[in-house]
Amino acid sequence: MHFVKYLIFSYLVFISPSTLAQIDTTLMDRMNKSDLVAGKVSNEVRVVSASRSSRSVNDVPISIQVVTREEIERNGYVTLVDVLKHIGGIRTSKPGNGVDGETFLMRGLIGNYYTKILINSIPIQASVSGSIAIAEQLPVIQAERIEIIFGPSSAIYGGDAMAGVINIITRGTESTPFAQATLTTGEYGYRNGSFMAGGKAGRNKDVVKYTIYGNFSERETNNVAYDRENYSSFNSSAISEGEKEFARQFPDQFLKETFPYYKGTLAEPVIGDMPQRSYLIGGQMEYRGFQGSYLEMKRESFASTGLTPLLFGYNNPDTFYGDKMRRLTLSYNHDWGKWSFTTNLSYNHYRYLTRTSRASTYDGFNGRSYKYEASDDVFAEQLVRRNLGSWEFTAGTSFLYANTLPETNDLEAPFDASTYKAFKKFTPTLHPLYGAFGYNPISFTNLGIFGQAVYIKGRWSFIYGGRADLNTFIQGAGRTRLAIQYKKTDKLSFRFSQGGAFKAPAPHLAYSSTALPAPPPFATNIVNYQQVPASNLKPEELSSSEFGMRYQLSKNTFLEVIAYRQVNRQRLNNLTLPIDILKYPNAFNNGINGPVARIYKNDSSSKSTLTSLQILFKQKDLFQAWRMNIDISLTFNNGREVLPGGAGNINAYRMLPLFLAQANIDFTPHKNWYIRLESVMSSKWYRNDIPIAAEYNSAFNTIKGYVTIDMVVRYKWSKHIFTCLKIINITNAKYGGIDATGLDIDLRYNPQLGRNIQLGINFNLD
Repeated sequence: MHFVKYLIFSYLVFISPSTLAQIDTTLMDRMNKSDLVAGKVSNEVRVVSASRSSRSVNDVPISIQVVTREEIERNGYVTLVDVLKHIGGIRTSKPGNGVDGETFLMRGLIGNYYTKILINSIPIQASVSGSIAIAEQLPVIQAERIEIIFGPSSAIYGGDAMAGVINIITRGTESTPFAQATLTTGEYGYRNGSFMAGGKAGRNKDVVKYTIYGNFSERETNNVAYDRENYSSFNSSAISEGEKEFARQFPDQFLKETFPYYKGTLAEPVIGDMPQRSYLIGGQMEYRGFQGSYLEMKRESFASTGLTPLLFGYNNPDTFYGDKMRRLTLSYNHDWGKWSFTTNLSYNHYRYLTRTSRASTYDGFNGRSYKYEASDDVFAEQLVRRNLGSWEFTAGTSFLYANTLPETNDLEAPFDASTYKAFKKFTPTLHPLYGAFGYNPISFTNLGIFGQAVYIKGRWSFIYGGRADLNTFIQGAGRTRLAIQYKKTDKLSFRFSQGGAFKAPAPHLAYSSTALPAPPPFATNIVNYQQVPASNLKPEELSSSEFGMRYQLSKNTFLEVIAYRQVNRQRLNNLTLPIDILKYPNAFNNGINGPVARIYKNDSSSKSTLTSLQILFKQKDLFQAWRMNIDISLTFNNGREVLPGGAGNINAYRMLPLFLAQANIDFTPHKNWYIRLESVMSSKWYRNDIPIAAEYNSAFNTIKGYVTIDMVVRYKWSKHIFTCLKIINITNAKYGGIDATGLDIDLRYNPQLGRNIQLGINFNLD
């Protein structure tokens, strides 16, 4: 019933003229059928994310992939990670972890944090976290296309764009009304439903175009394929060798005294259901250069996924990280031929659900700790373009005002959301032991100024741009980007790009706070500080150089080679360091030379260098009778890292496999049948938590490679109705994904989805 109410509410909102808004009209440069060839993107598809204006893929001197609406529909993609799983060079993790949901690695960096995520070219990440948790709440099913820009893009998008940019562009109404809907069911209590409808009203210039859409998803448990031995509590390095030895001799006493809320034996923790839920409701309108949109997204992900069960229980399915976001946008675009102006306004209202909690085995809160986080972001952007034939100049400025409450300390009861109001002074109720520790409300602004020149004439393409940001919370930063392409022939082109990027630490990390009562028999006024806020943090930095070649071997055969080298400096690390006893006078003495705690810190001596070679091969219509298409990506990675804290050097790039292969084959044996096989093969990789270089090659830190196969079978019953069978992980391979936190509280490997079978029905009326 709640879902139905949201649908009715959304419909009432979007027929109201007061909701009119606008996004850049270049977003409405939709693809027609000639852009789609056997489900693959033609080089003439136009994209907006690479240069902030509509350009042909073939003219953009930057690595870019576009996933079309047809591909999303054919292959049954539901989440952003579904889309990215088979994009060359991207490594994904599903279910991921509680805080971030599903996760992905893009050029060696966690994409949820280091990739700028846009919906219709306007940022969606909340400023308090600087990231986005991914479930099935994003409008992927409703997307017209998804543009994926690889490489640093801070020169035009500012912070968060270290690894690249992903722009989800939703479908709009062009000529005739349309409607689409899906209904999917599957194993392990999986249910998903979605809809989208659009139309227009009026005549001549007084035409109002509108779309409304929504989806709902629920999974009763994540069927992760894991080996019992890798869920053993002793895979955690969060306890000392002495404690492990004591536990081996006196396991019952060890659990009772140290982890009173642990369930099961040390060798066999209790593993219960790990549910996931999400929904989306939204829509947009367009009238005479104005566009507006409203989005409401909610997700819940099981809190302990990927963490050691010694510290975080798996027995309570009601413990989850949940958040809710409401976003309003209002934009206006006007084009006077050689001049065009675009104004974008947005308001993001982001909150943890008050029942957000995790099952902790170690504290005095009856085995359950509550958390809360909030932010309200007001964003404004102004773009001005000047077109001079082969040249186009873009200048702009953006302004962000953020009011945030970073994640609180562990709470004994759900946070009273009525005590926190946006843009008003927040005075928390003081804890009798911690005082105001764990409550760090902060407001800040970010002013960005950027400019860019684009030149396209004959066989040459050129982009040069730069941006400077002034932030009142973190030290400001500025970066430039240069990209050049030369088309030797219509079928062969070479490109080169050089750029930098930065990532300002979000309040979620800077003010990360965890404190517990000191264990018995210590005095009741002593606090065991686990994580304390950081100060004087600086933006992380990245520089990158890339060379690329595109070659059309024949009418249906395409080859692309990409080589890049990137260097990360000033990386943010979570280190165990002494804490200020003047600031924390009642701190528990848990270190050799005094109290210590985890603190986020930039380490100027640490550095990560990644050199990669990627080969992309596409073959269309291999067997014309079956219209077979083959898409293969081979990625070779060579990394070297200087570990933080003087821990030494390693000849690897953590969490990134030395070799990653992705192969997709689809064919149409009959006009009504479509079959697709998707396979990922990965070599071994190294855990993120490597305390010293001497240990990095040990069996504990080395995670074995894997091979997975997914399959989609679609049958078209009529022009408007088809069914889709999807089998995830056909062979039920047991393998690990991206580390949950990168700290010593993670499982040895993060288990991924086992075999899952889903069956859906789709309706499409154009």
